[in-house]
Amino acid sequence: MLIINKAKCTKCGDVIESKHIHDYVSCSCGNISVDGGSDYCRRSAKTNEYVDLSIELNDELCESLVLIGESCFSKQINGLGITKSFLKTIYNSGYEIIKRD
Repeated sequence: MLIINKAKCTKCGDVIESKHIHDYVSCSCGNISVDGGSDYCRRSAKTNEYVDLSIELNDELCESLVLIGESCFSKQINGLGITKSFLKTIYNSGYEIIKRD
């Protein structure tokens, strides 16, 4: 499941993100464009001078997160507890949780 559809142009330094379907966004120098929001990930690039910053989770992890959300909701766990449960599951699945520039 595509969560974030984002790229950084290494020519001009722009970070661009497509936030919804058919949201075609280009960097200021026109080198890279992204499209599709979280529905699909499309790239148009004049050169390979860009870094893909998209975040995609595999189906198994998404199913686990849905089950955790349902369980937390039925147990009336607060928002912080739910967030911690999600992050622990993502971390334990092998995904790195990092902040990108």
